Amino acid sequence: MFHFHFRRSRRILLRVIWRVIAFVYSNIGLMLKRLGRVGKQLSEVALQLNIRSGDTTSPFLRESDIFLVTYPRSGTTWMQMILYQMTSEGDVDFDHISAVSPWYERAVLAAKMSSQALENLPEPRVFKCHLRFDEVPKTNGKYIYVMRDGMDVAVSYYHHYRYFGYQGSFDEFYQHKFLTGNVPNGRWFTHVKQWRENKDGLDVLYINYRELKEDLMATLRKIGEFCQLQLSEDKYAEVAKRADFTFMKQYQEKFDHGTEMLWELEMELQQRREEFTRQLASFEGDFIRHGKIGEGQQTLSAEQRKQFDAMKLRYQID
Repeated sequence: MFHFHFRRSRRILLRVIWRVIAFVYSNIGLMLKRLGRVGKQLSEVALQLNIRSGDTTSPFLRESDIFLVTYPRSGTTWMQMILYQMTSEGDVDFDHISAVSPWYERAVLAAKMSSQALENLPEPRVFKCHLRFDEVPKTNGKYIYVMRDGMDVAVSYYHHYRYFGYQGSFDEFYQHKFLTGNVPNGRWFTHVKQWRENKDGLDVLYINYRELKEDLMATLRKIGEFCQLQLSEDKYAEVAKRADFTFMKQYQEKFDHGTEMLWELEMELQQRREEFTRQLASFEGDFIRHGKIGEGQQTLSAEQRKQFDAMKLRYQID
């Protein structure tokens, strides 16, 4: 639906969006920490689904759900594509990858997708997630945690910031943002430590980013076995082909944040249209009625007609 023919214009739009996000994070980050992590706050109010960290009885979550969890810039989108290919027919006719593999924090906690749209997703649903272990909802489903070398993450995160307009040097980013946790999702060290400890004993498959790069097919088989997916050799070969960076770059607009935000806006507008349509259906009568002459004389009582005539006389209307 969204086709960007002018790459420069798209990059400018993305940079503006990212600068707004960066400004918000830089100014309210400390406040958010004092209020308690935003994931839990949002989970108690958004969508009114009462999804709380550790709530395994929520009617919204399913045991068949797969949570793909990463610290940002750790191969998240790549793994999203892999899991989507492994759990579906693999068509790439979606507007954005989040339409078929939602970003949990935005789709659910921030209510960017309607509850009906989320319910309609076929099983197993794959949720992308950047939450720390103490923030993530605890279910009896599957969790896949992808860990990438922290120094590589720092470099990738820096270039991600640069892509959206960050002007500082790498050392400034590294010292004042990455190491201090002054970036979305906090410190890499805390994120990785919590997930490796897995204090609640969740069913977690740990994948190292290096495994994906050096032996993709073996890693695909490990994922398939963990998720209990019955895939043929031809299917594994097709997944490996479509998970190739060359293939994904042909559909780059289906994976970047700018397209995701535009897709979310369309989803919100659609939800509002549906709500407005429901409200209209609840109204009595029709907007366009009969246009009859003399209906007022037939409907108003003698006293009401007397009041009306007195007002006409007062305002000198013939």
